[in-house]
Amino acid sequence: MTHLTALARDAEASAGSIKVLRKSAISGLWERGKILLSLYRDGWSLYDIEARNTAAQAIKARLPGWLDHQGLRCGRAVCYC
Repeated sequence: MTHLTALARDAEASAGSIKVLRKSAISGLWERGKILLSLYRDGWSLYDIEARNTAAQAIKARLPGWLDHQGLRCGRAVCYC
């Protein structure tokens, strides 16, 4: 993760399969995740399983496909939608 927008050519050539991510991308992902977790938490209940399911359903459509690890959208064990 870096604040840089590009790598130096000599560094890029030796980076191999390393992926460079901008800090702004990670910050954006964190903000989105924080909102979804807050929405889930607001509907969650320790003693009410149905409330938990409702809270999960409320955020399901807003989850990115790669995060939908239980195949909630497409029914597969791993979702690449």
